[in-house]
Amino acid sequence: MPTIESSIIEDDLWRCTKDQYYQMDEMGWFNNTRVELLEGIIYEKHPDTPSGEPRPLPWDINHYYHMWELGWFDGLRVELIEGAIIPMTPMLSLHATAVTQIGDILRQAFGAGYFVRTQLPLRLSSRSEPEPDIAIIAGLTSDFRNAHPTSAALIVEVSDTTLRFDRRHKASLYARSNIRDYWIANLNANQLEIYRQPIEAQEEPYGYKYEDVTILRSGDTISPLAAPQATVAVADLLP
Repeated sequence: MPTIESSIIEDDLWRCTKDQYYQMDEMGWFNNTRVELLEGIIYEKHPDTPSGEPRPLPWDINHYYHMWELGWFDGLRVELIEGAIIPMTPMLSLHATAVTQIGDILRQAFGAGYFVRTQLPLRLSSRSEPEPDIAIIAGLTSDFRNAHPTSAALIVEVSDTTLRFDRRHKASLYARSNIRDYWIANLNANQLEIYRQPIEAQEEPYGYKYEDVTILRSGDTISPLAAPQATVAVADLLP
């Protein structure tokens, strides 16, 4: 059975109510799985693991969307990361400014044939639908009226309070999904982190990592892999 990666701590997870838990049971979501509700987190009891310790129950995209339809996430910003429903932190003004600023610059850099999606779903698997701060998508917006994109030419995460998660879990997930160009705008260190060349790496959360990691600062420039003709000043990406 799929599991939630053990380095995602319980504090990161969405918590359900007792009524929602009972409703899930009535809908048959647990099947023959033995579960228990502890502090809003549903645990699988006696899982088939060497330790046998309870672990958070993973969700798939169908459960996730059904929860949305039931209104369980009303007023929340969440994303599905390899079976874990992760609430997103409130957005500070500097973070919002960076998202807008980077989106505007990359829209100009890529030009025709690409468009910018900001904080919208990206369907990477049946158990992962992250909402990256910025995703550069090939094609037209109308191409995705019936389904979310499943890949991106470039993903940028703006990091202030989520740096650990963006460097480890998001990087491993994007590398596994063959996102060839992944950037982190590190607002704490005022630097741009460039992640490229996905490779297998069993020690990472989802079995992949980026082999090439470069740190850039104000005064440096960068060209997106999918738009090599464009040169972007790092200083313009860091508000």
